[in-house]
Parts: sequence; structure tokens; C-alpha cells
Amino acid sequence: MAQNLLENNQRYFWTEIRRLKGTSPTVTDNIDKMNGAYNISELFLRKYDELYKSVSCDASEMNAVKHSLDSMISNQCASGSCTDSEYCITVAQVSENILFMKGSKHDGKTRH
Repeated sequence: MAQNLLENNQRYFWTEIRRLKGTSPTVTDNIDKMNGAYNISELFLRKYDELYKSVSCDASEMNAVKHSLDSMISNQCASGSCTDSEYCITVAQVSENILFMKGSKHDGKTRH
């Protein structure tokens, strides 16, 4: 390996490094002072839960946002500034965009 490096033979040098290093990734067993897979997964669960709940989802606030959007759309269309094509979603568009969805994802309720 040293000879390859001295001879500026980088291709063989990096091949040798990969062979010595192996192909299996190193998995840490300690994150934020938590040890073991179970404790680490619980840590991630708590962190994700904390992040997820950091955004409020107050029903009255969501209704206010919906009302505001409905008003903006109605006002824009009443003034003749929009067309039906801006708000029409076709079956073809839905079918086309389904192809971009990840196979492992689901809606959370029906698990489909």
C-alpha cells in the first residue's frame, strides 16, 4: 500500500484501502448518552414526537386559514383573475403524480 502511494498509483492505493476497510458500515452504539438499539430508537421517537408536536394544530386556527384561503380564491375568481384550469385537477394528473410517491408510504389510516 505504501509503495502504491509512493509511486503515485492512486487507483491501487484506494482499492487496497477499500479492501482493508471492508464493506460493512460501522454502526454506533451510543448517541446522546443513550446506549443500545432500543434506547437509541426511543431517543429518536421522543425527538421526533417533540418536533412533530412543536407545530400547533388548533382546529379553530386551521378553520381560520381555510376561510382565509377560500376568501382569497373567491375574490380572485370574482374579479375574473383566474380560470377553471388553475383549480381543476384531472385524473391524469393524479395518476402521473402517484408514480412519484414512495412505495413504502401510506396515508396513516388505511395503511394503503
